[in-house]
Amino acid sequence: MWLFIALATAVGAAGCLGAVAVRARRLYRAAVEERGWLLERERESAARTAVGAERARIAAELHDVVSHNVSLMVVQAGAAREVLDTMPEEAAAAMSAVETAGRNTMTESRHLFGLLAPA
Repeated sequence: MWLFIALATAVGAAGCLGAVAVRARRLYRAAVEERGWLLERERESAARTAVGAERARIAAELHDVVSHNVSLMVVQAGAAREVLDTMPEEAAAAMSAVETAGRNTMTESRHLFGLLAPA
């Protein structure tokens, strides 16, 4: 009789331990899956932030390039207008500088816009 009770107790204990182990394994697997999901979300968020920061940097650089070159063009065009009647060669040189600055601005703008365009 004692043997039967001991055997029944051992089987019951093994069953309970097995159930606890299965439950613990399920909880562990669920926790690992959730952590993976959270890490993926965090990685995507960091990537979006980095892309936004790079776009802002490129936009600031584009603003600097355009504003500098347009200012140069305005000054050169004004100088050409002032000396057009008295010094036509200098006026032509100033207008050539305006043309060169305009071409450079267009080239740099195309390059920077290409960096801003979505892949």
